[in-house]
Amino acid sequence: MTKNCVKAIPISGMGSGALLLGVYQAVTPAGGIPNACFILKINNTSNRDVYVSYDAEDINDVIRAGEDRVINFQVNSSPQNKRAVMKKGTEVYLEGDPAGAAGWIYLSGYYQEQ
Repeated sequence: MTKNCVKAIPISGMGSGALLLGVYQAVTPAGGIPNACFILKINNTSNRDVYVSYDAEDINDVIRAGEDRVINFQVNSSPQNKRAVMKKGTEVYLEGDPAGAAGWIYLSGYYQEQ
């Protein structure tokens, strides 16, 4: 039975200097996100735009330098009152131009205990 509380996954991140142009790198810990999250947040504090992928092949999102993206899966569930989450173990990959890059890109998320 689902518990009526929310927990956060441990934050993970990478320095923007670790970005590689044309090569996706996982920002998630080994094994992907540790829990099925109903909210994911990617905070790009770097001075470079970042491409986001969930399969290391296709670009799924672009986060401009200095911006963040909050993805609330539950709001998008249909019909309402059903659970919509990003699957446990999903890898989140980043790619961008490291030339002159400064700052970090962080991944955080929230899940409901089972």
